[in-house]
Amino acid sequence: MLNHIKNIRFISLIILLFFIIFFTSCKDNKPNNLKKADNIIRSATNNEKLTNDSGISQKVDKNVEIDSYLKKARELNSSDINESIRYYFKAHNLGYDLLDDNVFNNELMKYAKTVLYKNNKSMDDKQLDDQIAIGDLNDDSKPEIAIFNDRYTLDDLTYNKNSIDIYCYNKDNYTLISSYKGKYIPEHCIKIVIGKIAKNKTGIVMEGLNGAHGGQAYVYILNNNNLTFAIDDIDFEKLYGVYPTEIKDIDNDGILEFSGMEIDPNSSDQSMVYSDKIIRWYKWNGTNGIIECKVEKRIDRPTGQNNNNNNIPIDYN
Repeated sequence: MLNHIKNIRFISLIILLFFIIFFTSCKDNKPNNLKKADNIIRSATNNEKLTNDSGISQKVDKNVEIDSYLKKARELNSSDINESIRYYFKAHNLGYDLLDDNVFNNELMKYAKTVLYKNNKSMDDKQLDDQIAIGDLNDDSKPEIAIFNDRYTLDDLTYNKNSIDIYCYNKDNYTLISSYKGKYIPEHCIKIVIGKIAKNKTGIVMEGLNGAHGGQAYVYILNNNNLTFAIDDIDFEKLYGVYPTEIKDIDNDGILEFSGMEIDPNSSDQSMVYSDKIIRWYKWNGTNGIIECKVEKRIDRPTGQNNNNNNIPIDYN
């Protein structure tokens, strides 16, 4: 757009110059001035064309260079994952958008599993996928990596050694910039997600598992490379559920919602398994609390007893 405006101004200037010389030549009766004016316009136009052609050439050269880096990155993926990631970021430095590249994100997940994940527990790929999140956590257009390191054991119930580790790409490598090991961390991770938690804020939302089957949602934000918990104690209690629930954008506004599940006090069956459930959906309020945005009723029945297990939106307060 800026170049277009510049071109319009340039052409206007040339036209003005032409008419000044034209009227001067008519007044003085000097036809040679017309020829001079024509030469000036031709010269300026040619210079402008050369400038435009140079810009197009530079853009083409940059795209060729980006393509060469991407090709090299994918060739190295199976043999040297570290070097492959570096070539992806060379393309990024020239303007390539890594966040929308699914091939890169798959390779980055592989990199996180094989290079960054620091845990001796035996886990299959699906479990690891649920404990690793990739996304632009600090809005720098580069993907960060969040890893839930599950170190919880039944041998030591007095101290939760789990951590959430944040890695940022810096100087040709992903390096650890923050590790949260505070009070607000679950025994196990069901799912961890990086996404929008407010219109202008990206954060981490995690559904945790505590005890045999209790679920609870956790929300974290990164400020000045320091990961902190983003919900106060009063609202955090509201997120406890008898079972884990989902993390998703339920109203398609681009912002993640999270929920807590409770037994419906009006259910005829009050058992943990077959009671009707109330699912309350929340948004982060932008400071240190939550806002309830939707309530659903879940009907749970034993097999063969009209068990649809559907979530039904209700007005239940």
